[in-house]
Amino acid sequence: MLSATTPLLAIAPLLAIALALGTANPPASAQSNRRPQSNRDSQSNRETKLTRETGIHIRLFTDRSAEEAKQWVETFDHAIVQCADAWDIPRQDIQGWSVDAAVLSRRDQFESLPFWDASVPDFRTGYALGNRLFVYSQPGDYYTGHLLLHEAVHALMFEFFDTAGPTWFQEGTAEWLGTHRGIGKKVKVGVVPDSRKDFAYWGRFKKIAEARAEHRVPSLVHVMKYPANVIGDVRAYSFSWAAIRLFADDPDHRQRLLKAIRSPAGSADAFNRRWVRDLGPAWPELSARWMLWVDELDYGFDPSRHHCKLSRQTPRWNGDTVTFEVDAGKGWQAAPVRVDAGMVVHVDASGQCTIDHEPGPWRSEPDGVSLRYVNDFPVGRLLAALVPTRPNSDPTLPPLRIEPIGRDGQFKVHQSSWLVFKINDQTGELADNTGSYRVQLSK
Repeated sequence: MLSATTPLLAIAPLLAIALALGTANPPASAQSNRRPQSNRDSQSNRETKLTRETGIHIRLFTDRSAEEAKQWVETFDHAIVQCADAWDIPRQDIQGWSVDAAVLSRRDQFESLPFWDASVPDFRTGYALGNRLFVYSQPGDYYTGHLLLHEAVHALMFEFFDTAGPTWFQEGTAEWLGTHRGIGKKVKVGVVPDSRKDFAYWGRFKKIAEARAEHRVPSLVHVMKYPANVIGDVRAYSFSWAAIRLFADDPDHRQRLLKAIRSPAGSADAFNRRWVRDLGPAWPELSARWMLWVDELDYGFDPSRHHCKLSRQTPRWNGDTVTFEVDAGKGWQAAPVRVDAGMVVHVDASGQCTIDHEPGPWRSEPDGVSLRYVNDFPVGRLLAALVPTRPNSDPTLPPLRIEPIGRDGQFKVHQSSWLVFKINDQTGELADNTGSYRVQLSK
């Protein structure tokens, strides 16, 4: 939040970004709150062919098996309580709250339901209209349940907050809490997928990886400007989820999510301007962290290992020798100095770490182990990257410039930047790594 002592020149760029943030009205998938409850006693002839399962917070109609229906309902009832907890909604407040939901294969089946509304547009996967949820049956064991929880989060937010925010916030939070592991009493919401197998057809990491390969990763500003009509746009959902996780997994900003949804709704534009204004001087740091965050998102991503602390309070490097450690069990890590345009930085590294996975474990020095490559570099190799300190307001991010330093190397700085390092390994395989390299910066 901006303080009364913040210099005007520091505020001006933030206000310019805030004024540039514009989105359309909230997505149609959650247009209105407190829609009329369905007549639970009505039942058409065609409806009798469907399985119906009733839980505490859901009445579900489906053309899938009775066993699947029972599992979805039990999982839903436990998951929705966790979703309410995430938003600090008192548990007693959700007693008696429920939705009518359908998991079906064809549009005409939806239209036969007693709680169908003719205003529901064509949709590809799922749609929420007040407390009515419509989900197309998906292949695999996971994704149908994901969509059911995703739409339920929309319904929950409109019920208790009368809004769900602009597109990036609405879809991002639904993805955040809809992504779950386990079934029934063992369900846990808000997880990061750790394998393709257990999260079949989810596909968010695939879309993010495709964008990286195409050099089309959106800037954080661009994500916040997503329009209302992104229904079924998996790439937009993917980066909205990534943006919400950036804030939700940061202990300094998690509370901002709770504050934002409880603030006066207003327009999507007003929401975004208020969001950037409240971040104040932290905005450039988060905009820069976004560049590192989306660079490493993949299966097994552990947010606690990728919390790269960037600060404008980090001193500028004066050219004196600086020494620090780079941990093999973490992602990108910031050097204790920032660097200015025109500087030439020489890096020396020493030490050993253990990269502990099949067919290892391997002992690695800064040049890495050439028996295995990850992202085009030997596993265990010391990597460096420059992250500009000036926020990026372009639609897409420039590719992250990675320097394969190894035991020693040097590079020239082209714009004022934070300097970050990591020991190369797969995103999801950091937990069993041990050791560190000692890194020294000099002219």
